[in-house]
Amino acid sequence: MPRIVDWEEFTELPVGTVYWEYDPVIFINPGVVHKWIDHGEGIVDFSFYSLRPWVAMPEEEVVVCEAISRWGVYDYDQLFCVLDDGDISSMISILRGAGG
Repeated sequence: MPRIVDWEEFTELPVGTVYWEYDPVIFINPGVVHKWIDHGEGIVDFSFYSLRPWVAMPEEEVVVCEAISRWGVYDYDQLFCVLDDGDISSMISILRGAGG
């Protein structure tokens, strides 16, 4: 089941964690953690793969960006909604069923 975590708990999760930045009732910027960034004083940032589709032009095919981005917000009060493996499996089943 999805759960809401704070920065400290978020940085204890493994690389590959699927998440959304969370503001009560709003989920934004879905991504997958690629790497934690620690400058020797604890984790201060992270890089991620975005799960938002990127559209080059309206007439063209929608593609998922495979670029790695850096969070760089440094808002340690930010909450995150994280998914576990069961949530991801359910999402995949729902998406596969939606295409049929």
